[in-house]
Amino acid sequence: MANYFTATRGWMTEPVETVRPSASLAEVNARLAQLNISSLVVVNAKNVPLGVVSRTDLLRVGRRRAGDTLKGPLLDFHNSPVSEVMTDRVVCVEPDDSITLAAQGMLDHNYHRVFITEDAKVVGVLSTRDLMAVIVRQRDESMVAQHMSSTIVTVNATDSVLRATELLEDAHIGGVIVVEDEWPVGMFTQVEALRSADVPRDTPVEEVMDMSFVCVPAGMRMHRAAKRSIHLGTRRVIVINKEDAVGILTGLDFARCVASTVPG
Repeated sequence: MANYFTATRGWMTEPVETVRPSASLAEVNARLAQLNISSLVVVNAKNVPLGVVSRTDLLRVGRRRAGDTLKGPLLDFHNSPVSEVMTDRVVCVEPDDSITLAAQGMLDHNYHRVFITEDAKVVGVLSTRDLMAVIVRQRDESMVAQHMSSTIVTVNATDSVLRATELLEDAHIGGVIVVEDEWPVGMFTQVEALRSADVPRDTPVEEVMDMSFVCVPAGMRMHRAAKRSIHLGTRRVIVINKEDAVGILTGLDFARCVASTVPG
């Protein structure tokens, strides 16, 4: 059995990318895309965390302010400051806390990362991608089927980006599977939605979807699924049984794998 009773300090990413409360949402969107991360921690001049601004926050505000015209842009940020939309709750653990505790914190708050603090200052961040690396190192032999989410949300390749983005919001998920003739042909995640902020809302999903998705069999070992996900740079893995998609592994499912393992 994999042993996840190891300190977060050995796996956290540092330094942490931060932003001030006065920064604009357009600036945040550009930085998230450039750095390929899902959130920035909002800090004051003393580097004390005040909140977090994430892709979820950007989508929520951008959709609300974009209006109803089908030919209009999918999202509109109106140069709003971070302070107006950030999430005040910052989930933190200490450098000597275990990976298991950090993973449980992600699950408790439905976040894909926790921040590592020391003397009230942010010194690192631990994300679900970092947990994947731990799963690979520990050669977790549990099966993908044990941890996958069996509820799958799909959108047709010819549906609009507006429809796909609404599904992300309504289901409170980070990505939907794009299908054609009931077979997965791509993924539409928060990344693609934010990247499509300026495109007309009736644009077909197939024009902006990510085609570098990962499919694995339900009987694959978790460490192999995690390694494949890291290699291809995705946090979502489509689970296949014979010719059918039967589930999906998200970043939080990888966190659940870590949190559910009793330290040995």
